[in-house]
Amino acid sequence: MTDLDTVSRRVHRGDRDINLTNKEYSLLEYLMRNPNRVLTRTQIAEHVWDYDFNGMSNALIDQVHRLMHLWKTGDVVRVDEYLDARGLRRHRLFHQLLQALIELASPGSDERSLLESISNHVAARGIAPEKQPE
Repeated sequence: MTDLDTVSRRVHRGDRDINLTNKEYSLLEYLMRNPNRVLTRTQIAEHVWDYDFNGMSNALIDQVHRLMHLWKTGDVVRVDEYLDARGLRRHRLFHQLLQALIELASPGSDERSLLESISNHVAARGIAPEKQPE
């Protein structure tokens, strides 16, 4: 049996202490407070990552899916054009959403690997410069 001490934010299983990061603890606590319920990614992200998902999030999720498809084609130029045309490199919520999706994807899954590759690519390229008016 797993015991959750909400005052000290510690987790025990039997006589063992389980060390968790703050996010891992928050996720476990949320799941334990909602037994036998199917929770959506949005519900988990709003609670654990304290994201306020509104209509903008659906558009960002759609853009992440489009990026995933572009990334699978191997056309890095098109990926960069897509990122820059939509200002995603500068969009704070985009980076947070990308990280949340990575953390929610199953470890070792193709989805997680793909999202991590995109995140690493975006980080390596840095923030795109502002386009100068012509």
